[in-house]
Amino acid sequence: MIVTAERTPASPAPTIEERAGRIDIRSEDWPLIRVDYHGDISLEVLREAAQRYAELAEQACAQDERLRWLVNLDDFKGRPLDAVKRRRAAEILAAYAPRIASGTLAEARVVESKLVRGILTAVTWIARQPWPIQVFATEHDAEAWLRDQAQC
Repeated sequence: MIVTAERTPASPAPTIEERAGRIDIRSEDWPLIRVDYHGDISLEVLREAAQRYAELAEQACAQDERLRWLVNLDDFKGRPLDAVKRRRAAEILAAYAPRIASGTLAEARVVESKLVRGILTAVTWIARQPWPIQVFATEHDAEAWLRDQAQC
């Protein structure tokens, strides 16, 4: 699990790590993996999460299973990245994609905002992954789609 400390109202100014946000990865519903993005995610936190995704996918592959990822982005507060950071983020994800793909069935991304859903859908079309990805407004709809994917 990739987690950083959260501030309390009496805490001093946030540290770099706290400002970077966190990614919670939960596998208690195996082979459904729940991922929640919180705050402004740094490239280092993204790299740690991608490493964990790959480890889980390899574990699934070793057990002859395929993971269903439920990624909730409602609390993601990412700032627009400059071209260099966008390229580095894409490189991180591309480097881990083959390992993640080996144990992945499908990925459902959840974001409530219609505008952000549209942007995320467009980005998903451009930055293709070798597994099906859909964007939903609710976890309920995302989970239903993931169940359908498992039945195919």
